Amino acid sequence: MTDRMARAAGPTGTGRIRATEPLNALEPVSVEGGRLSVELRAGQRIERLDVRQFTPDWLVVEISGGDWPFATEPMPVKLEIVGPGGFVEQFRCELEFGGWVSVSGNLDGEKIGKAQLLLHCERHERSELVRVYRQLRFPSLFERGELDASSVVELFDRTGYFGLRGGLRPNPAWCAADFPPELSVDAVYCSEQGELLGHVSVTRAYSRTWIGHQLTVVEDQPQTAACRAALYNHFAMVPILIDGHQQQYLLSYYDRSKPWHQLFFDSFVDWFDDRDKAGLVPFDRYEVDPQATSTVDEAALELDQVRPNELERVVALVREQLSPLACAAFDIDPALLDRAYLHPDFAAHGIARGRRVFVVREAGELVGVALCETGSEDLSLFNLFNLVQLYFRSRASSAAQQALVSFVRCHYRAIGQPNPLLVAPAGSLAEPRDAGLELVETLGCMIWSGHTLRGYRTFLRATFARIERAAESARPASKLDAVYLPRLADARARLHDDPRLRSLFDGSLGPIGLLGFLLQLSALGVRAIDGDQRERLLLDDLFELGQRWRRELGTRINVELLLHQPPPRSLLRWTDLREAIGGGCPTALPAVELELAQLYARLGPALLDVCARSFDADLRPSFLVAAGSASIEGPRARLEAALASTPELIEPIVAAGRAALETQLDILGDCVELGRELAERVRVPARLRPRPAPAPIRLAFA
Repeated sequence: MTDRMARAAGPTGTGRIRATEPLNALEPVSVEGGRLSVELRAGQRIERLDVRQFTPDWLVVEISGGDWPFATEPMPVKLEIVGPGGFVEQFRCELEFGGWVSVSGNLDGEKIGKAQLLLHCERHERSELVRVYRQLRFPSLFERGELDASSVVELFDRTGYFGLRGGLRPNPAWCAADFPPELSVDAVYCSEQGELLGHVSVTRAYSRTWIGHQLTVVEDQPQTAACRAALYNHFAMVPILIDGHQQQYLLSYYDRSKPWHQLFFDSFVDWFDDRDKAGLVPFDRYEVDPQATSTVDEAALELDQVRPNELERVVALVREQLSPLACAAFDIDPALLDRAYLHPDFAAHGIARGRRVFVVREAGELVGVALCETGSEDLSLFNLFNLVQLYFRSRASSAAQQALVSFVRCHYRAIGQPNPLLVAPAGSLAEPRDAGLELVETLGCMIWSGHTLRGYRTFLRATFARIERAAESARPASKLDAVYLPRLADARARLHDDPRLRSLFDGSLGPIGLLGFLLQLSALGVRAIDGDQRERLLLDDLFELGQRWRRELGTRINVELLLHQPPPRSLLRWTDLREAIGGGCPTALPAVELELAQLYARLGPALLDVCARSFDADLRPSFLVAAGSASIEGPRARLEAALASTPELIEPIVAAGRAALETQLDILGDCVELGRELAERVRVPARLRPRPAPAPIRLAFA
């Protein structure tokens, strides 16, 4: 958990790089002890520190003593990561002390500080750190080029992707996917059993824009939901991972008729509700009409490449038909419109990707434009990088339209691409057959500005949670569904109905009351939640929240006293319940595990959203992050097995699950009341007085 996100690096040049704005667009990954370490040198002294949190731009280490013992200016270091099979990789870069995330004391009085260290590196070194981050963040995703080509082809066969267009088959270069990551990242999801279940590509398209494409998933598999969530989150993270924190865009073409696409694209635009930062552009896709006959009077028309003095007029014509967001994403700018390489990295690696602008003039007036993109067909099965965008003035004759289409087709045949994709803004061609074209489909083009991508990942998390709940309710009846869940329905509904818990989400608790609740949850949770890992997370949160309280309110809070405060009755009941179940009915333990897992799996993401609204996205308690990402499948399977193997114990098992859930809800309610009491004891600074009640958390419990 960080108090203010660190300054980040952005690979805009070949020298050492650092950010010019706070890093808040990449979620750090927690690192297991011993997995990633940093070696620092100060004179003759060498010290190795375990990394606790990691991004390609900064990391967090823990220091005993509460003082930074090294130089504060950038210093050379060595990062070491232990990979699969114990294989060790080392990276050299520079680190700069970026300040303390927290300085606190443990119960023995020893000071412990978490230091945030900013990474400085060359661009190629950062690419390696990005690879490490992707491995830690998405352990089930593998590079397409690293996998057996026949298995990848079989994956696309199983998903039906090759049926999207006649003759769609990959060539060996596409299967090998030997592209540098700054141009294309092609990821395949591999299940725990080694089965390939999904694929997505994110490829640089324009000077500041990436395109997500070749997204396909095998349906109706046990890990389909996990696969889809990993692919979408990866897709929404690549532009920032590769380009740092420059202004960038991400776009994706999709089938607007498919409910799944409507859910994840159209619905997000409505949810985000800012068309300047996230919007949709419909494009009609055409194929050449084989029945069309040429009636072009060549003598009345002029067709050639755009002249330099016409670029401003071309841009004005296109901007009349596209939104400002789309114009920015598509590089609709006089200086960027007609170029041999749409990004310097294509030129650096010798990979084709350019755009030529052709125009048609009628009676001397420019009435039509074709933006003719070219690119390596190895980048896309759908030939997405050999695409023509057609724009015409309303007064352009059908002869002018047909002439420009014919001219463009001749251009592509000359460069060995006889079948480019032809698109135009939806409805802009009133009579496409007059231009020799046949309308095939209307595609949606979803466009995100880089600033919206973190919000999109929040949307994905909430939406996938809703889908999982719907899938859970639709599963075939089992012992758990038939005899357990119906008897727990009213207890589970308390999460929605309890007025004390509702105050967390409707804004009535206020930011200081929320901070007090989190302090009490951390303090009481140490005694209420089993597991060494969870206890460590709660203790970390407790000390960091104590520091946050002091910074926000200017008054110290004694976290040791919170830990040892007289327990509320709900906590005493919880202690008695654990002892009774452990000694009298251990078979009921899976019911207790399931109720805790499902409670915090739902509560965690919702509370993180509330924290982001109240504290500008920089308050992310580690326990809530871990709880929100935990799976309930393991506890569910164990409970199903217990119900099936001991039907005579169904009643005690149900009673144990109900008692566990209701007691945990009581503990949460007591934390709300105790947190409110903490808030009432202090004078709240004006900047932290309760804000107007936010809109309800959308999709949190739907």
